[in-house]
Amino acid sequence: MSKQYLDKEGLQVVVDNIKESKEVANGAMALAQSVSDTLTPSVNNLINGNSYSLDEIFTGGTWINGKKIYKKTFDLGDIPAPSSGSAFVRIPFNVDFEDVVEIKGMIVPNASSTEAQKEYYSIPKPPKVGQANYNVSLKIKPYNNVLNLELETNSDLTNKKGYATVYYTKTGD
Repeated sequence: MSKQYLDKEGLQVVVDNIKESKEVANGAMALAQSVSDTLTPSVNNLINGNSYSLDEIFTGGTWINGKKIYKKTFDLGDIPAPSSGSAFVRIPFNVDFEDVVEIKGMIVPNASSTEAQKEYYSIPKPPKVGQANYNVSLKIKPYNNVLNLELETNSDLTNKKGYATVYYTKTGD
């Protein structure tokens, strides 16, 4: 078998083909990155939109100012019965946030609940017929110089515990 050699023009064709292939590969990589950047928030929302955790989760969404929305669920523990007026559950809200987008919660039976007490409520809880001055609320506010997530109720929620999920944007994100 005889060896074939490329002349200068043939060698230039090979070099040009390699350069063109590299440009096509770079273009394909840029397109793939663009598709990934476009789809990542939607995929995160599909994965995390209905996921809840005591750890911070990026929801995949953005707030009206364009900032990413995160969420974190807090275990509020057992809800005490109001002694006179309202009962409070306060836990430190140790989150570096800029804006709170939404706060929502659930009241669920605790380990001491009887079958008759196994009711689940969203917060705010709809009032029972004929119940005056009914209140169950969630808020973030300072108490004793500490920013707290606070549940306040004037209803007897004995044998119930609470969870609250806070949606927020972060400072500098």
